[in-house]
Amino acid sequence: MELHKIEAVLKVTERCNINCTYCYMFNKESSLYQEKPKQISADTAESVARFLATSARETGASVVRVIFHGGEPMMLRVQEFDAICAMLNTHISPFARTEFSIQTNAMLVTDEWIELFSKYGINVGVSLDGDKATNDKFRIDHRGRGTYDRVMVGVKRLFDAAKQGRIAPPAVLCVIDPSHDGAKTFRHFASEIGFKWMDFLLPIDTLDALSPAVADKVGKYLIDVFDAWNELGDRSISIRFFDQFYSFMTGQDRMSGMTAAKTGATGKTDATGKTAPAKGGRNVIITIASDGTYGPDDTLRIVSDDLYAFDTKTDKLTSYLSHPSISAIDAANMTVPDECHDCSWARYCVGGARNGRIVNRYSKENGFVNRSGLCAGLDEIYKILARHLIGIGYPSDLMYRRLRFQKEVHA
Repeated sequence: MELHKIEAVLKVTERCNINCTYCYMFNKESSLYQEKPKQISADTAESVARFLATSARETGASVVRVIFHGGEPMMLRVQEFDAICAMLNTHISPFARTEFSIQTNAMLVTDEWIELFSKYGINVGVSLDGDKATNDKFRIDHRGRGTYDRVMVGVKRLFDAAKQGRIAPPAVLCVIDPSHDGAKTFRHFASEIGFKWMDFLLPIDTLDALSPAVADKVGKYLIDVFDAWNELGDRSISIRFFDQFYSFMTGQDRMSGMTAAKTGATGKTDATGKTAPAKGGRNVIITIASDGTYGPDDTLRIVSDDLYAFDTKTDKLTSYLSHPSISAIDAANMTVPDECHDCSWARYCVGGARNGRIVNRYSKENGFVNRSGLCAGLDEIYKILARHLIGIGYPSDLMYRRLRFQKEVHA
């Protein structure tokens, strides 16, 4: 099996210094973290490094991207974190390029951490859900107190370091709360804080837990974000949800203006519209726990803990990818559900899997053989994005061919 990129979400800690009420790891169906070490050991880190190196060699992957995660990954000591980065580089670099990023609540950022980010070129993503009132509704500490003010101390340190050229500017990751104001949240991130790269995550819920009302509100939230972005007019701001749509339609990376063949950002599409890198092969995302066990996208914990029983010490990535339970998830990610076949967006959306939320398709009755529980909202935001592209001169006939439309989208 040929791969282009292996993305490993590495949980260097399995505890957190805050207690977000919506957290899929600590406050939903899974309690798997209770069985894991609080932090990764040096021996396990080395096993993980060897596993990723072997995986790159055996699959031909040219890039291994490690996303340090938790819990809160910065609860690890800086010296231990440094040793893990060095270990990963040593083992992986003979076979693939190593990229590092970290997802953090930024409350523990110090100059020592910034030096480490600079040393290894670690890109920083900050978890923040909006302004103080919005963020502190769900992102609270273990004593029930809001976290916004403490997060912003760390965010300021990161932006100061970026202005000094020590690190890349931080990005922001926001979990969509359908009851909140998307436009207000965008303006806070863009105009008041200065984030240039944003990722708005769809709710992490199964089909059984989602309602049509929630789907409509998610669609409105994203439309409001888009309208605010369009009104601001700063095209240097990247919003992943929107840029992904643009890349699919145009075959270009909007931020660089380079073709996919040059960047490998989008590349050719298969029959379902899923993208494969220009190099060849596909991208794989795995989640590795602090004890070295691993499995798929971490949000699927709310489906079954059994998906995370593979071990980096004994189970090769190639064997994992061919396992029936993992193959079924891969097939769902690449397959348009029957009820979506007449939809204009089927080739892009793939039943909701396109935007990284295959969990929104899962039901206890049918597994993943459903359309997304957020279907109605996704339909509305896709219409807005398509009309915008046509309005700025993108040929509608090319869009129709790209999507193999069953019905037209009118500008």
